[in-house]
Amino acid sequence: MLNSFSKINEWRQQMAAQPKEYFDIETAAKKDSYLIDTETLAPEVLASKFKKFSGVEKVFYLTMVVAALVLAVGLLYVKTKTLEVQGNTMDLRTKISQETTRKSEYDQQIL
Repeated sequence: MLNSFSKINEWRQQMAAQPKEYFDIETAAKKDSYLIDTETLAPEVLASKFKKFSGVEKVFYLTMVVAALVLAVGLLYVKTKTLEVQGNTMDLRTKISQETTRKSEYDQQIL
């Protein structure tokens, strides 16, 4: 029992001492372990996964990306228009308060 705890601690120290790298599922499955492959880079993995997609899958995912971009731009547009309307509203409120003040001054002059 004590021997298994020492092996676990030794394994933890080895894993902690390794540099941070990208995880490769295929290598882990082939070697029947979850060790990190130092030869694999994340962009290459993504590129290879993207190449394996069928045409329909590529169109679907690219459509999702385009839709997300359109939504982001739309939200920015709506936000800027909202801020513009708020600014115009404040200007109109100040003009209304100035006119109300001027009207009350004229009313006092008449009386």
